[in-house]
Amino acid sequence: MVILEKIKPMTEKQKLFINALANERIDLIGAFGPTGTGKSFIASIFSINMVLVDKYEKFIVSKPIIDIKTGKEYTIAELGETYNKVALDYLYDITSNVLSRNELNKLIEEGRIIVADPHFLRGRTFDNSIVLLDDAQLISIETLTEVLIRLGQHSKLIIAGDPILQKIDVTGLKDGATLARELLMGEEKAVVIDFGLKDIVRPGAKKGVKLALELRMR
Repeated sequence: MVILEKIKPMTEKQKLFINALANERIDLIGAFGPTGTGKSFIASIFSINMVLVDKYEKFIVSKPIIDIKTGKEYTIAELGETYNKVALDYLYDITSNVLSRNELNKLIEEGRIIVADPHFLRGRTFDNSIVLLDDAQLISIETLTEVLIRLGQHSKLIIAGDPILQKIDVTGLKDGATLARELLMGEEKAVVIDFGLKDIVRPGAKKGVKLALELRMR
């Protein structure tokens, strides 16, 4: 089953992103910009497609779980199976137009799609895997470093994040997405795709980003 054919790039940046993902000479891809630009969707569909056609054995999804109201970050040690449920619901949501829940569940049960808590990567090695580190703006430099260390033979890492609407840290520290972007800019076999406000394709996201920017400017 080939699912990549089911999606068509809606913007020039999406086209550049897909081309970078498909380039076998590139091991590290960064996609940075506002929500609603298709970063997570394209990265997930491309990665699952690569597993389905046996280019990689596994698709590893790693993202922080954050309580929107309190800003508290939760780990799998705190939430247990609830962590996996929340993380997988996110994956179900962004792939539902292309894959059924049953098709996705089958890949998960076979161990071809794995959810990994970014806090508990030490000691692991991701060989023959395509790895997505999503919501990179919410991770620390230590976590980013740990993810890079875990990347093994014949593997590709995709880092997606939104540095635009993050709160300014009172300590002056940069968010994870900004740090990741700076790191990738200096790496060989790496490509950075910067999405802008004009690249937002989800209607609700356009309104939300506009409101957030207006509130920040007050």
